[in-house]
Amino acid sequence: MIAASLPGLAALVALLFTWMQVGQASKEVRISEQGQITDRFNAAIGNLGSQSMDIRLGGIFALQRIMQDTVRDHPAVVSVLASVVL
Repeated sequence: MIAASLPGLAALVALLFTWMQVGQASKEVRISEQGQITDRFNAAIGNLGSQSMDIRLGGIFALQRIMQDTVRDHPAVVSVLASVVL
């Protein structure tokens, strides 16, 4: 009787372990995405200070793309763009 339930118990433990790994991988992906957005934001701000109009426009378009990709960063992007206009 106990021997018959061991495969089911092993499968349950394997399922729990897999679920925990998927959760950890999802967390790592979110952290990586936030790092990429930060890098893009910093590069775009750097472009805004360029002497070249084309590079400055590229920075503006990069900030626009960041706004499309992440709602959380809207206020920061608007603030940066407002300071550039002024």
